[in-house]
Amino acid sequence: MSIFALRTALAANATARQSGANAARFADETRHRERLRELSTVARQLQAWWVRWEDGAEAKYGVLVTNAGEGATVFRDVRIETLGNANVRGAKGHIAFTSLPPGAYVLTSTPLGSEQPWSDPEVARRDIAYKPLMKAQKYAVTCIRFEDPTKLAWTWTPERGLESGSAVAAQVG
Repeated sequence: MSIFALRTALAANATARQSGANAARFADETRHRERLRELSTVARQLQAWWVRWEDGAEAKYGVLVTNAGEGATVFRDVRIETLGNANVRGAKGHIAFTSLPPGAYVLTSTPLGSEQPWSDPEVARRDIAYKPLMKAQKYAVTCIRFEDPTKLAWTWTPERGLESGSAVAAQVG
């Protein structure tokens, strides 16, 4: 009878240990998901889209990049890929920021044949009405890649939305 009780006690202890391990793993996964959700809220503040505006009598086109909102932070190694700028030739034509502080910035698409595809970024002016090109299929932001302050990489595409580096790595692997 005591052997039966010992076996039952050992089985119960093993079940308790396994339940404890499962609960700890679940708690860790929950904390990780919550942290990633918090980081993605900050990462979603980085956005870019094509705009048109008037500068005197001249119409200009370019990309408006915003990093604004509650909790806005400095992003690093920002790369924005676009369609619509005839001067863009490969990766050298992407919009790039070593660091992007909070704010709104505009980069003008330079005239055809210009040496550089984009003007230097300027702080978006409050006295100019930047009109988004919402129906123009020729002009599009196709990818935004960047790193947040925790060194987590992010990628946004129109097809997949915003993904963390770990989500992208999981899909590739």
